[in-house]
Amino acid sequence: MRQLETLNIGSTPLAEDALTWLLDRFPNLEVLRSHVKGLALCDLRGRDQLKELHLTPLEQLRELRIVDLPQLRTNIRLTRTPDVLEIRNAAGLRGFAVEGPWPENATFEGLRDLEWFTAGGEGIDDEVVDQVLRCDALDRLTLAYPAVSQDMLRRIGNLRELTFLALPGTSLNDDVIRDWSSLTGLWEVNLDDTEISVETIGWLSRIESLRRVSIKRVPLNDAAADALGELTQISELYLAGVPIAPSKLRRLLRNGGLETLDLSGCELGPELVDLICSDGFALKHLVLRDTEVDRHSLQQLMEAAPAMYVDMDRMPKGLPDSLVAELERRAAALRRAMNTGWRQTLRPGADVYQTASAETGSKSARSDASSPALEVPATYMSQISRQQLFSRKRLTND
Repeated sequence: MRQLETLNIGSTPLAEDALTWLLDRFPNLEVLRSHVKGLALCDLRGRDQLKELHLTPLEQLRELRIVDLPQLRTNIRLTRTPDVLEIRNAAGLRGFAVEGPWPENATFEGLRDLEWFTAGGEGIDDEVVDQVLRCDALDRLTLAYPAVSQDMLRRIGNLRELTFLALPGTSLNDDVIRDWSSLTGLWEVNLDDTEISVETIGWLSRIESLRRVSIKRVPLNDAAADALGELTQISELYLAGVPIAPSKLRRLLRNGGLETLDLSGCELGPELVDLICSDGFALKHLVLRDTEVDRHSLQQLMEAAPAMYVDMDRMPKGLPDSLVAELERRAAALRRAMNTGWRQTLRPGADVYQTASAETGSKSARSDASSPALEVPATYMSQISRQQLFSRKRLTND
């Protein structure tokens, strides 16, 4: 058994330091697969024989050390901040995510093959990002609420392979984005809580592959709001917390390509209701969380667009059971459509490191009830919504 080269331990319950024991017990092990989420210690120093490590997202890891293992191919996703993080000379590392603030005194250097990276918090500074941006094959990048300079953000423009970019809470503005002309293959972009304006909207409109844009809580001026009408190629737009006149959305809605629109936190006045009823014929998913929606407005919206699901965190008072049942039917239909490829033009989330999110709903018609639960499929953006824990202010619209 000491000559064993490949081992799949599945979900077998193991002690927190079991990885060390296994590698000691099987010194010739080259490939190890594990679905154990409770692993607490992962020290791979001196494990030169290990070539592939396949781990499920780790929920309890306290210590991670990958040192002088350039041949090791692995993806690491941590759902909590570890106490110790030391990664050095790990050229074969393919993907890395920390779903919590970047740990203090972390070492992260010697990378080459990174294809995706997700992290945030003030610990993500120019030194860390410099190491990440040296990886030319980077396909997906998330830097959420970091302490990164504008000069470092400009360097992102050199990553020609990027298809997904999320930079919420950065010091991003139009001046920085002028250096991003080479980013022509993006599918999804998240610029929440930034200071972008009309030039950035214009840049986004010229990316033919772009399908999903989130600019939540961005204070758009009139020129930038007008420019939204140029985003004719996208199918999803997230404007939660963005004060915007309904007229600024008319051209975008009339184009007929927009399928998801998030207006959470807006004022649902008669002008906006009339606009959606008259021009929102292509919408399949309207998000109105943190928004007062009265019974009459909801009925208008649902009658005008029979296929549209209205996603609310609070139902209007006194909804008849028939209307609640219709909401549930539409939620189920949208969920099925998502799971069977409703967005034919959207690139699917291709790796297991992107998690689906779900809202908890209720079947009752109480005023504090949310609309029926809608599970969002595992796309790149669903990972981004989790980055709210890095925010300098509480985000309530994700």
